[in-house]
Amino acid sequence: MNNLKYTLFDLFVYTLPGALLLFSGYVVYFGNDKHFSSQTIGSIFSNLNIYEAAIFIIFSYCCGFVCSIIGYYFWRLKELFFPIFKKDEEPKSKSKKFATVRELSKENFKYIEQWNVLKNFASALSVVLLVIDFLFFYQYNGFPVICFLIGMILSILILFQASNYHRWALIDLDNAYQFCLQEQSKQS
Repeated sequence: MNNLKYTLFDLFVYTLPGALLLFSGYVVYFGNDKHFSSQTIGSIFSNLNIYEAAIFIIFSYCCGFVCSIIGYYFWRLKELFFPIFKKDEEPKSKSKKFATVRELSKENFKYIEQWNVLKNFASALSVVLLVIDFLFFYQYNGFPVICFLIGMILSILILFQASNYHRWALIDLDNAYQFCLQEQSKQS
C-alpha cells in the first residue's frame, strides 16, 4: 500500500504537470503546421508504442519534478509577501509533530499527507500554467492579451490555493498532535 501511495504522489505532483507541459510544448511547436488538427493529436497517442509511451512518461516525470521544485520556490516567495500565518503564529517543531502523528494516528497522518500532495500539485501546476501562458503568448502573435492575463491570474490563484492546502495540513497536524497527546495522557 505504501508503494501505491508514493506512485499516486508521483503521478499527481510530477507526471501530470510534466505531461501537460510537454503536450503544450508540442502543440506550440507544431501548432503553426497547416496539417496540425485535433485528429493529429488523437493519432499521436494512438500510434505510440510502449517505448515511446515510457519515454514520454519519464520526460513528463522529469519536467514535473523540475516544475515542482520551481513551484516550491514560487510558493515560498508568495509566502514571503503574503504569509498564511503571522510569524508568532507559525507552528513550531513540525518534525516532532509529524513523527508523533505518523506513529500514533496513522489515519490523521494520511489526511495531512493528502493536503501536502495537493499543495505540491497546485504549486507545480501553477508553474506549468505560467510557462504555457508565456509559450502561447510568445508563439502566437494573435494570442489575445486578455487570455494571457487570465492565464496569469489563474496561475496566481492556484498558487494561493496551494497556501490554503498547506494551512489546512498544518491545522490538521496541530489538531492530530493535540489528540495524540491527549490519548497518551489518558493511557498514563
